[in-house]
Amino acid sequence: MWSASSRWTRSPSLEPVLVSSKRLTDQDLVAISAAKGRDHMLAITEREDLGEPVTDFLILRGGRLVTHAIAANHGARFSHHGMGVLVMRANQDDALHEALGERRDLPAELAAQLMAAAKSSARRRLGIGLDPELADVVDGAVERGARAVAAEVQIDGNLEAINEALAEINRLKEAGELDEQTVVRFARSGAGEHAVCAVAVLAELGLPAAEQAVLGADRDAVLLLARGLGWSWETVAALIGLRKDFGKSDAAVERARQHFRTIPKETAQRVLGFLRMRDAQP
Repeated sequence: MWSASSRWTRSPSLEPVLVSSKRLTDQDLVAISAAKGRDHMLAITEREDLGEPVTDFLILRGGRLVTHAIAANHGARFSHHGMGVLVMRANQDDALHEALGERRDLPAELAAQLMAAAKSSARRRLGIGLDPELADVVDGAVERGARAVAAEVQIDGNLEAINEALAEINRLKEAGELDEQTVVRFARSGAGEHAVCAVAVLAELGLPAAEQAVLGADRDAVLLLARGLGWSWETVAALIGLRKDFGKSDAAVERARQHFRTIPKETAQRVLGFLRMRDAQP
């Protein structure tokens, strides 16, 4: 009898199987997700057809990036409980709210909750007292997320410092002097504004998305971002050093290093592409 775990052990490069194989059952996909971790979960979220047992598990164990990816997969089916969890989380996650808002399979009562969450989110953002000058700091995709940055930013600095950092990063880019080592230099010196702005430009992401990847609640996001860009562990370690939480303890950093080395580059590149696509949406 076919065994998902034994077959996976014999062949470490089966991402195409995860994405397109018709032989994998829901039980196989759940078992692989549980055994192999989030990079494999992200590959599974790309399947054209996903059943409720799989989506329930991914919602429970997948983390923010996996949740966003699966919510954006219109071929995924959700149990009422799973969809309810997504709607509840969307109250604190604007990107997830947008992804759910594009689905056509929301039950009526959950659609009403989603609308209520949007109104609550808008009131919360308006109450922040956002400096109007922030609109001049960023443009395009960054401007769309400016309020989210003001609400959740962890960078040690003010609007003037962020503005100066963006100007410096743009100058380096125009001079052909902006590269991975620039990110390392800024991060190691504690220049968080410059480091995050450099990541945003080099990764072709808006400032809010870059800030979330480097300093947000999902501590694995920076690993996927750096892997997708072909950056070294040295760069990742420098960016982790900007964090203020337990995510940069010695044990956590070592776990991150081990995970970083096992992430398939193709998976990380797909995640980066997804982030860019989501960031570019109006």
